Amino acid sequence: MRQVSDNDDVRSELKWWIRPLHSSITVEEQECVFKPPPKDCRKIILSTNIAESSITVPDIVYVIDFCLTKHLVCDPKTNFTSLQLSWASKTNCIQRAGRSGRVAEGRVYRLVPEIFYENVLIEDCLPEIQRAPLEQVVLQTKILDMGPPKNILGLALDPPNLDNIEQTILVLKEVSKRTGSFITDHTGPQG
Repeated sequence: MRQVSDNDDVRSELKWWIRPLHSSITVEEQECVFKPPPKDCRKIILSTNIAESSITVPDIVYVIDFCLTKHLVCDPKTNFTSLQLSWASKTNCIQRAGRSGRVAEGRVYRLVPEIFYENVLIEDCLPEIQRAPLEQVVLQTKILDMGPPKNILGLALDPPNLDNIEQTILVLKEVSKRTGSFITDHTGPQG
């Protein structure tokens, strides 16, 4: 696909207007997906899961879904996170299908067998706040300085395991003592 999108001769012959949509492109490049294509060209948007929700591109008629996603995975042995390619959840796929047919009839084509979609894909995936290492979540909460992490995280739609927050704060304090950095503490039992 990259060869096609990089080759002007092939693109003009096929009458395709190919636009990427992902988090690494500029705002101006992202805005191109909302513009109408040149006359007699078919607009093709190559997108990551950034387009699953919260945007409406009015002239999308077809969605071709590989049923794949990249999401943050934490290795429990090393506590490091990385983006890994995996099967999307059914909820993700339904969101993607919703990108078509907003202002005209639309259709989704999922590039997996129906039996695979029905029996292998999970209904929904864990929210990122529950997949990320708790140390990262607590540190991000501390940076916001809006109160004790346990109180703030308890307000989340899908909070992490709150029982582990106090232990996590103790670990972070110990690390900060050893490294010479500091973690401020909100007084009181909530940490």
